[in-house]
Amino acid sequence: ELYRFDRAYRHYFTASQRAHVELLKKLDEAVEQCYAYWYLDQLGRSWGDKVEAEQRLEHWRIAGVPSQQNFFDHWVQPQFGKNRSKRLVVIISDAFRYEAAVELRDRINEKRYSEANLASQLGVLPSYTTLGMASLLPHNTLEYREGAGDTVFADGQSTAGTVQRDKILAQHNGMAVTADQVKAWSRDEGREALKDQQLIYVYHNVIDDRSDSGGPSESDTFHHVDVAIEELTELTRKILMHFNTSTVLITADHGFLFQQSKLEIADRTS
Repeated sequence: ELYRFDRAYRHYFTASQRAHVELLKKLDEAVEQCYAYWYLDQLGRSWGDKVEAEQRLEHWRIAGVPSQQNFFDHWVQPQFGKNRSKRLVVIISDAFRYEAAVELRDRINEKRYSEANLASQLGVLPSYTTLGMASLLPHNTLEYREGAGDTVFADGQSTAGTVQRDKILAQHNGMAVTADQVKAWSRDEGREALKDQQLIYVYHNVIDDRSDSGGPSESDTFHHVDVAIEELTELTRKILMHFNTSTVLITADHGFLFQQSKLEIADRTS
C-alpha cells in the first residue's frame, strides 16, 4: 500500500511543473515537507531498524515474497510447462518502480488488449543495474571477479550488455534485444526475427538513462516515468498483437527514490 505515497507525490509535482503557477509555491513546499521530511524519513528509519533488528542482511529474504535472483525459476520457467511451443517475452525496464507498474497495469487493462496482473519481488542487494540485470537471467550462481570491475558473472559468463546476455539466453532457446530494436520492427520483420525463438528478453531504458545523469534532466525524472509507462504500454501491445506472443512479463532491475529538494549531508549514511 505504501506505493500510493510515491505515486501521489509524482502526480502532484508533474501537475505543478506543468502549471508553472507561483500561487502553488507554498503548497509545493508543504507537499515536499510531508513527503521528503516526514514520509521518506520515517520509512527509512523504520525499514533500517527492522532490517537490523531481524538481522535481515544475514539472510536476505522475506517469507512469502519471491526473490529477484529467482526470477527465471519462479516466473519464467513455469510459463512453459507442457507447452513447449509457447513464446514468452520478458521486458526489463531500467528503474521502473512498483508505483509506476501499478499505473502501467491499469493502463493496459483500460485499453483491453490484454489482462494485466501485478506482483512484487524482493530486490537484490546492492540494488543497482549491474547486479539487478544479472539476477533476472537464468543462472545457478552469480559472482564478482577480481579485476573485472562491477561486472557480474552468471555461471561463469559475463552478463555485461545485450550481446553477453544474448549468449546466456541462447542456451535456453532465447535471445536478447533492445526495446529500440523491437520498436523499429514492422510486423513481418518482428515475426521473422522471432520465428525460431521461445524466450525473448527485451531491454528498455528510459527512466535510468535519462534521469540518472546528475544534470538538469534529473529534475525531469517524473516526466521520464510518464514516457516509460506510455512506451511500455505500446511495446506490450505491439508484441502481443503483431508477433504471435501470448504472454509478456514486465519487470525491473531496481527502482528509485526521488525528491524535489536536494539531499543534505545529514541524509546520507555510510
